[in-house]
Amino acid sequence: MQRSSPPPKTIEKIVYKSPIIAPELLTCESLPIVPKITMQSEVATYVVELYETARECFKHLGMVKAVLEVKAP
Repeated sequence: MQRSSPPPKTIEKIVYKSPIIAPELLTCESLPIVPKITMQSEVATYVVELYETARECFKHLGMVKAVLEVKAP
């Protein structure tokens, strides 16, 4: 004797769930304060600090993008 298949399920309501993004990924550090520059080495130090701050912020943005682009199975 064959069993009959259960009737197909009808989806009544689609619920959107927002992805969870860590709060620390939603902000960037403040830019370093521009020092009173008297020597070229101070300019170099400031530029490196500025670069590192921007790089960290872009890294955070990349992680947020990765979370938002995850496809549902």
